[in-house]
Amino acid sequence: MRTGMIALLVWICLAGSGAAQSERVRLEWERWLDRVGATEASLVFMIENAELSIEARGIAPDTPMPLASNSKAITALCLEALVREGKLAWDDRVARWYPSVRTELTVADLVVHRAGLGRDSTQRKMPRWRGDRTPRWAEVRAAAFARKKHAAPAKRYRYSNENYAILGDLIEVLSGQPYERACRSRVLERFGVQGVLGDAYGGFGPWGGWSMSVRDYALLLRKGYVGRDPQAGPYAPVAESGKVIYGLGMLARLSPYTPNQWHVGSLCFGGQGHGALAMNLGGRYTVVAAYNTCASPAEREALERSLVKAIFAD
Repeated sequence: MRTGMIALLVWICLAGSGAAQSERVRLEWERWLDRVGATEASLVFMIENAELSIEARGIAPDTPMPLASNSKAITALCLEALVREGKLAWDDRVARWYPSVRTELTVADLVVHRAGLGRDSTQRKMPRWRGDRTPRWAEVRAAAFARKKHAAPAKRYRYSNENYAILGDLIEVLSGQPYERACRSRVLERFGVQGVLGDAYGGFGPWGGWSMSVRDYALLLRKGYVGRDPQAGPYAPVAESGKVIYGLGMLARLSPYTPNQWHVGSLCFGGQGHGALAMNLGGRYTVVAAYNTCASPAEREALERSLVKAIFAD
C-alpha cells in the first residue's frame, strides 16, 4: 500500500511538472507564431515516448507539413539501413558506383557535409523547381560531379544540399528502387510513421522534399536517434571546439550526459515558404514544430531558445 501511494505521488508530481512545461511551450509557440505571422502551424511536445501536448493553428494537428532540411534525417537513416543490408560501407569511395568520376570522396564525407563540392547549385535552382515533383537529385548529382572541385574531401564541415542529392541518387543505384519507395520501406514503415514527397517541394526529395505530420516526425526522431551515440557512425565537427557535430542528418551537442540532437529546415522563396524545427533534448524531451512562413535565421534561433527555456524553466 505504501509503495503504491509513493508511486502515485511521483506520477502526480511528474504529471504536474509536464502540464506546466506544456503550457509554457504553448505560450512561447503562440507568441512566436504571432511575431512571424504564421497562419498554418503545428507543434508536438513529448516527454520520453509520451505525448504531452500537440498544438495546431489553421490546420488539423495531423496535417503533413514540409520538413525542409529535416528530410536529410530520413535519407541518412535510409542509407544506414542499406549499410546493414551489406550494400555499402560508410568508408566506400563514391567512385565505386560512379567510375567516370575521379574522386576520393567517401559516402561518409557526403553524409556529414565534408565533401567540399563547391557552391551549392540547388540554392538558385530550387525557386524554379518549386511546385514540381519531378525528381531533381540525379540532375544535381551530375552538376556537382561535372565540376573539377570534387577530387578530395574537404578538411571541415560545409553544409550543402548537393551532398544529399548525390546520396539520394546513390540510394536508387544501391536499392534498384526509386528513392521515395526505397526510403519509405526502410525508414517510414520500419518506424510506423507516414510521409510523402509533397506537391510543393517533392522534387527536392533527399535534401528537403518530405512532408510529414509533426507527431509522426517526433516518433521517427525518438525511434531513430534517442539512445544513439552520435559518434558511433560518421560525423564531422561543426565548431572548432568539437562539441557540436553533424552525424546522420542531425546535429548533436556532445556532453558527459545524453547529447542534445536537433535540426532546422527552411525553404524560402520570394518571402514565402515553410520551415521546421526538430529537437531531442537529453534523450528525454522531443519537440517538433512546422510552420508556413519564411522565418529569418534570427527568428528561428529565437524559437529554439524560447522552447528550450520553456521546457527547462523548472
